[in-house]
Amino acid sequence: MPPQRRKPRRARRTPRPRTNGGWAVPGYRSALQSGFPRLPANNGADMKACCALSNPFDPACRGCKWPDGQNDNSIPYFVRSLYTFKCDASGNLAVALSPTVAGAFLSGTVAAGTITWAAAYTAAPVAASFTNASSFRPVCAGVRVCCTSAVPDTSGELVVTTHSLAPSVNGTRPEILLDGNEVQTFPLSTGSQRTILFRPVGTNGRSFYSVGTTNNSWSTIILEITGGVASKTAITIELVMAVELLYFTSGYEDLSPKDPPVNPKVTAAVQSF
Repeated sequence: MPPQRRKPRRARRTPRPRTNGGWAVPGYRSALQSGFPRLPANNGADMKACCALSNPFDPACRGCKWPDGQNDNSIPYFVRSLYTFKCDASGNLAVALSPTVAGAFLSGTVAAGTITWAAAYTAAPVAASFTNASSFRPVCAGVRVCCTSAVPDTSGELVVTTHSLAPSVNGTRPEILLDGNEVQTFPLSTGSQRTILFRPVGTNGRSFYSVGTTNNSWSTIILEITGGVASKTAITIELVMAVELLYFTSGYEDLSPKDPPVNPKVTAAVQSF
């Protein structure tokens, strides 16, 4: 019997990286093999947009506009301000912060279980280009609270809550622990930081408001310190806002970057955070 010829071996194929919506995922089955639908081609762009529109501490938020088609050649503007606060003679402190420039914060005094607010809001320092605008709206905003007191001068606790309405000047309210919404408490320790984000309240939060307003349908963050060291610096607050400005004066629209296309998927995602 004649000897049989051995069939030549087929060359090995170099394995291709499995992908999921265009992104290489080594070691995982592809979307078609696993039965899950492929991610849309613009998934990465939408994810970056959601992060930029919801987190004012993300550098990508600078220059952002809210993609709802109501921009009208608005100009993006970034506000960042720092404030240092001391406890009073009883070791207490209260402050309310809002994502507005005319009413950045309102100080308060604490006594007998009641917070009494000051006679006027304190405005955030901004350039003349902001004050010349006719209206504005926040895209995203938040505060970073840092305990900057020296170690021997650190004691007490920080109490945080949010409210749907900005407090009235010369008004009063119960202490946060007695009447607060989603109250959080943190022990004060030198160098500790807390980040809190503002959120729009209802559908009017995405509307444009007068630059001089102190209440623009966004949540108010109220901070209170109890048991602190009397008359000593307790915290430093960094207030950041990415906003859009509108101008009545002609010519400013030439400075406006292109308005973003309407993206209901991104706006709905950010609103649900």
